[in-house]
Amino acid sequence: MKIPKAEMQSNPAEDALLVANAKNDMKQFEVLYRKYYSQIFKFVHKRVANTDLVNDITSQVFLKAMLHLEKYKHQGFPFSSWLYRIALSELGDMFRSETAERALKVEWTLSSVLLNDLDESSSKKDVNQLADALNRLPEDGLSMIEMRYFEKIKLKDIAVIMEISESNAKVRMHRTLNKLRKHLDEQ
Repeated sequence: MKIPKAEMQSNPAEDALLVANAKNDMKQFEVLYRKYYSQIFKFVHKRVANTDLVNDITSQVFLKAMLHLEKYKHQGFPFSSWLYRIALSELGDMFRSETAERALKVEWTLSSVLLNDLDESSSKKDVNQLADALNRLPEDGLSMIEMRYFEKIKLKDIAVIMEISESNAKVRMHRTLNKLRKHLDEQ
């Protein structure tokens, strides 16, 4: 089953120009901030229960991106891939330090696509069973499922975000789906 396109399509060439402008004049970073703030906020909000902490983490993502913008190298991928990578790192730091409680927000409409890919009937499994099975996955597997099915990010972009090859991302996704299928069958 084909996954719907992301709510905001990134144009890597346009992003490269925006980043170049921001590198020359840091005031131009605001354009990138405005373009991606909502997307990154939603990404973090789906993972953290505390709204104040969501704001803090999202702000930290953009602060780090702005402070390290000179290190960013355009490689044909959207700038959002780099922001997602920073967000995952920040979330990992928060969860490791136990500052944040992990949240998992699953929308029924999006979960039905995932259940379909798992060859599970939507009528056989409900969103609570899916959430329980998802919570049993390791952190990196859960992140991949969330990005692919709930954020609608392409596998090649997930590979960039997770700093792995696209073929490795495909293998990991396949293994994660198998683990998820096993967890669902155990319920």
